[in-house]
Formats: sequence, C-alpha cells, structure tokens
Amino acid sequence: MATDYTRLDWQQTGTEITIKLQTVTGEINFLLDKSLLNHLVANSPKVVLFHIEITGQKEQTYIVDFENLISIPSTVSFLSVKIGEKKEVDTLEKTFTPLGKYCISRGESHYNKHISENGWQRQRKYFNVYNMQEVEFKTKLHVAEAEKIKAEQAKKKEIVKKEEKTKKKSKLVQCKSCGEIIPNLPACPYCGVNQ
Repeated sequence: MATDYTRLDWQQTGTEITIKLQTVTGEINFLLDKSLLNHLVANSPKVVLFHIEITGQKEQTYIVDFENLISIPSTVSFLSVKIGEKKEVDTLEKTFTPLGKYCISRGESHYNKHISENGWQRQRKYFNVYNMQEVEFKTKLHVAEAEKIKAEQAKKKEIVKKEEKTKKKSKLVQCKSCGEIIPNLPACPYCGVNQ
C-alpha cells in the first residue's frame, strides 16, 4: 500500500465506529456499517484503504489503521438497543440523506480484497455515507415515536380489558340499540340486536 494517502481518524464506542473525514466543506463524521466490524478486526494487516466518493466530487482514497479496533462478540447483539424489525430499520435508513459512498479494500496481494457484510470478496461493495448527527437525531425521533405508539397501544388494551371486566361483572347492561336495561345476554330480548 502506498504511504502518500491521507490518514483518516476513527473512534470506537462499543459497536459504533465513527470515521472522521475532512472535506472542502468541513468535517463529516459517519458511522462505519456495523456488519464490517469483526471482518476488519480479523484482517491482517489492520491497515486498509477507504475509497470515498462524496456526492459531486471525485473518489479519493484514504488510509486507515484499525490496529486498536476491538471485536464485539456476537452474544452482545441481544443486549443492544433494538429500534425495530429489519424492515423498520431499512425504512428509517431511507430517510437519511446520503452524502456519498465508501468502499474498503486491503492490499493488492489479496485475492479477495474488498469487504462486504459477509466478509472479503473480489468485487467492490459500496456503503452509503450518512452524516452521523442526522442518523442519531432521526433514530432518536424514531425510537421516541415507537415508544409513544407502544404506550398508546398499551393504554388502549388496558381500556378494553377494563371494559370487558366491567361487562363480565355486570348482570345488567343497557342495550346498544333500544337503550333498555337488559340482562347481560348476547342479544337484546326487546329488539333482538346483538350486544
């Protein structure tokens, strides 16, 4: 690998790896796709090339040294915060504004030199560059909205349970159609309407 590439800084927080890219318009912080983490840890050497194309600009190659990258055991996945099913996550990702795309490769001597979610392969695999602040903001909004909907559904279930409990305990009810007070029966004996 050539040494004249610009070096990118990165930071790991748990399962999230933030890549810091300086562009002509300022710094872009984006998250590395989580599915790549353990493939990068298993890579030897730990130095890889990032091929990044920001929208409207020519692709540039950067060098990243993942020497201190820490792998995450697969058993941790059940401890992570789940924002929904895969379908919901894909839908949420569609709301992010892609700033560009990136591809990761290793030395020319490797037969399978480009990384994908499934490991190293021959063909280039690109991942979208999303502004980290936008991802965090929209994810928090999504989680808050999901929790709000969940609370509303729980509240509705509780009301239905209370109504059913009251209905079962009551020996007399008011007919929905004619308004007469009747025994708690499936149909009104006066008008015949199902209750």
